[in-house]
Amino acid sequence: MQAVNYSYARNNLKSIIHNACELDEECIITSKNNENVVLMPLSRYNKIKQDIKKSLEQINNGDFYDINEAFDKVLAKYED
Repeated sequence: MQAVNYSYARNNLKSIIHNACELDEECIITSKNNENVVLMPLSRYNKIKQDIKKSLEQINNGDFYDINEAFDKVLAKYED
């Protein structure tokens, strides 16, 4: 992930977009007044939104583990 200031991003937007899409990585664009944003490929943004929606549905349906169950499941994968 790279971070660039607003002026650099404005002057190099085409290459920043290209790099984000081709390398599938985020770019933080900073400003002097701390109004910072993250530029990322639309496909990744959509995937994140989809994952959040699915997670919220699972929580609402009670389909989740408490912290101890989750830890035990992860630990079991590494013990095999």
